[in-house]
Amino acid sequence: MGVAQNTRRVLVIGLDAADIELLKLWSDEGSLPVIESLMHRGLWGELKTITDISHTAVWPSIISGTNPGKHGIYNIYQAAPYDYKIFRVKAQQCASPPVWKLLDANGTKCIVIDAPFDCTIDGFHGIQILEWGSWVRYTGRGGNPAAVWDRLVQKCGLPPIENETTAQWFMAEELSRLRDWLLEGIAKKGEAVSWLMQTQDWEFLLAVFPETHPAGHFFWHLHDPHYEAFSEKLQKKLGNYLKDVYRKIDAVIGQIVAGLEERDILLIVSGDRIGPNYSGWHLLPTVLAQLSFLRTKGNYSQDASGGGVSNRHDWLKRLRDRIPEKLRKKIGTALPPSLQFRMWQRWTNPNLDWANTKCFYVPNDCQGHIRINLRGREPLGCVEPGREYDALCLEIKEQFEKIVNPNNSESVVKEVVRTDRLFSGQRAGELPDLAVIWNEDARLTTEMFSDKIGLVKSQQPAYAIPPYYVGNHRGPGFAILHGPGVKAGRLAEDSHIYDIAPTLLAFFQYTIPASMDGRLWHAIDDGAQIKENCCGRS
Repeated sequence: MGVAQNTRRVLVIGLDAADIELLKLWSDEGSLPVIESLMHRGLWGELKTITDISHTAVWPSIISGTNPGKHGIYNIYQAAPYDYKIFRVKAQQCASPPVWKLLDANGTKCIVIDAPFDCTIDGFHGIQILEWGSWVRYTGRGGNPAAVWDRLVQKCGLPPIENETTAQWFMAEELSRLRDWLLEGIAKKGEAVSWLMQTQDWEFLLAVFPETHPAGHFFWHLHDPHYEAFSEKLQKKLGNYLKDVYRKIDAVIGQIVAGLEERDILLIVSGDRIGPNYSGWHLLPTVLAQLSFLRTKGNYSQDASGGGVSNRHDWLKRLRDRIPEKLRKKIGTALPPSLQFRMWQRWTNPNLDWANTKCFYVPNDCQGHIRINLRGREPLGCVEPGREYDALCLEIKEQFEKIVNPNNSESVVKEVVRTDRLFSGQRAGELPDLAVIWNEDARLTTEMFSDKIGLVKSQQPAYAIPPYYVGNHRGPGFAILHGPGVKAGRLAEDSHIYDIAPTLLAFFQYTIPASMDGRLWHAIDDGAQIKENCCGRS
């Protein structure tokens, strides 16, 4: 890569899982004046995304410009490569480098704060603030260099939100506490970004606000009166907490933008959005068992209350089931994270009859992920590669597409997709073979039906099962670009989250690696000659 002289600075603000439709709605009514102004004067539009297949893969794809088959991240909990064990993914396992590593290697002065899946980079010359205010943490809190982290904590303290904190949709006190944490976290993040901008030398600065993500997950039912989980009584008592978060974000962005110089470019980006949770993940293992694709040994049977496989005669399960759910939650959160994870693993895919199990599910509380028990890949694989594999994938797809919500006869599955036909790369073999995309229009809660599976029921809808997501991920994402030379208007309709990383490299006139799957937005009219080596999307 070659670098040209460039005085441009680029500030990227990530709004995790922020909703473009809400931005437009509340901008039009005057509640988001800063974002409305930036959209009016800049370039903006929707971004195609992969969130329906894998929401956890969104940020690794944004920061690297590559698909999940290359970076290898698809869920918080993943199946170990060529094994049956489920592990919690770490940021260090992302196989594709983030764009700031490439910028730093070519002399650009970078600051990165709270980027999902960022981790310490050996030899990095800039500043990395890791998970200072993140909601979901993949590496651990810390800073590089440590002195900047210490000064930041001394200046701003730590945001109050706990790692992966949840709030039950009907508990007003839990929702109110979370709202207060999110608003305080937004304010602190704005203070931190402004301090870094003013005190550090930078050319590229990326800061991610995670607060829109849990706000969508836990407050959607306070916004949407057409949603199954909507409570008019609760909404009247609490108000629209989701809107409160967006208004705070807008005000803080205004404070940050006030510190920019005329030469600076601002990019605001989100890789997906959140809507009502009509997911069927909690029924998936039961359906696989009813279709005889998944088989258990002994007295084990499928548990449709939370996506687990359980032994009805297991004394630990009998003891667990006698403890009220609210008390179980308090006990669980008081345990060390490592012990919580080991206990959770006990309820996930135990005691399967692998010799006769054709596929198994990879736990996911939003999408439906299925991995084929493939001979030569899995330790006890029973499905032959090639024709048998293809036939099984097709059979699963056909059977799932026949399943309906018996309350309205709508198909609960929008599509079952093969990941090998969408993603490619050195890590593609680690992905689920199939992804079940749920049909939001079916308004699935507790029941599925087909002639083959009969009536499959759970005691609770997905949003009532931990982690209590009343909101679920969906597309599209969006981007807003503003600054000198930016051509005002709308992004091309086929713009994609893959495009962000190569476009950022182009802003600094660097050659774009052929490994990237995105293509450039020719968004700046400054006469710069950008060298394109990226492979581009088909």
